[in-house]
Amino acid sequence: MEQTIRRIIFWVLILLGVVLLYKAFSGGQKAPESLDVSTLKAKIQRNEIVRLTIKQTEVLAVDVRGDQLRTELSNEQQQNSLFYAATRLDTNGNPYVAKVEDVSSDNGVLWGVLLKWMPFVVSIALGVFLGGVLLRKVFPPGR
Repeated sequence: MEQTIRRIIFWVLILLGVVLLYKAFSGGQKAPESLDVSTLKAKIQRNEIVRLTIKQTEVLAVDVRGDQLRTELSNEQQQNSLFYAATRLDTNGNPYVAKVEDVSSDNGVLWGVLLKWMPFVVSIALGVFLGGVLLRKVFPPGR
């Protein structure tokens, strides 16, 4: 009887861990819509973009409706042309994009990957460790 209860608790903890991992990595947000560079430039020129973050290999944008947009970049010229299009002044003397952030020169690519995957790696390591401890308690060696 006691062993059955231990097994049930063990499987409940495993399922709880799986649910927590899913919640941690699903984020609850939908994926950004992918755009090509020319479409993003056209949206910038129509004042449809409110925030632009230029990274080394991609540009993340937020439009006036709050939707997230993503554009892949293949070279530095594309970065420069998008930065120029976003910071140019319109006829009223305002930039086309209110907030432009250029993080393309950051060395944060490795740190970004590490920070993104660290919770997953730690969760797996902790699960393996705790699972081993629990298994040794439920099924002691030499039985």
